[in-house]
Amino acid sequence: MKEYYLFLDESKNTPPSVYFALGGCAIEKNLYEEKICPSIRKIKKDIFADENIILHESELRIAKKDIYKVMRQKEKRELFWSSLGEVFAENDITIFAAVINPDNYKSKYNSRFLNDEYFVCLEVIVENFVHFLEKHNAIGEMYLESQNPKADNRLTNCFQKLVKRGTRCMNNHAVRTQIATFNFYQKSDLNIGLQIADFIPNTMKKYAYGIKNKKPSIENEIAKCLYDGQVGEVDVFGLKKL
Repeated sequence: MKEYYLFLDESKNTPPSVYFALGGCAIEKNLYEEKICPSIRKIKKDIFADENIILHESELRIAKKDIYKVMRQKEKRELFWSSLGEVFAENDITIFAAVINPDNYKSKYNSRFLNDEYFVCLEVIVENFVHFLEKHNAIGEMYLESQNPKADNRLTNCFQKLVKRGTRCMNNHAVRTQIATFNFYQKSDLNIGLQIADFIPNTMKKYAYGIKNKKPSIENEIAKCLYDGQVGEVDVFGLKKL
């Protein structure tokens, strides 16, 4: 039976953005360890001469810190984005994302009993990841970026709710049997999967609402990896607008 890792990150609705997104990439274990990780390390070495640098999209684009200053050079900057785009384009990577406008959501429902936007998006992604795993006769492991003990515990509780009751469409047995673990790591742990996932939620929330992504962009490469449920329905299984 195959094993897949799903690496997830979030993009908050911090002004001027009004949208929250949760998104990430599912990669088969052997592909991740034998090809994806070496490819990312090579990019780091070629661009930054440091395999231990942490890839963080916002800091790479600003390039204020000394460790990222090489990104101020047009040649290096274009090489980085084209090389990262090739990782998505040339490998079997599957993207899952969910986006929501939290203010509209809370205004429309106007209830003190609402689940927060993270849980709403997490439920969608768990549901679609479970569907993906079933179709690929596989089990999965989920990895999220650690925030702080309180926030991590809250998210763990959210996931356990899905384990106990299932999602909207998939029952609890599906979640229990298809997803083996739910884990937290820091990007500083040099988890390459989480570093790749960092580029997905912000890119996809702009893509979903027709907002231009900053150039250079790997929007097209990421969008082509969106899961379609094997029925051509990317807007249901891959990029869900809530």
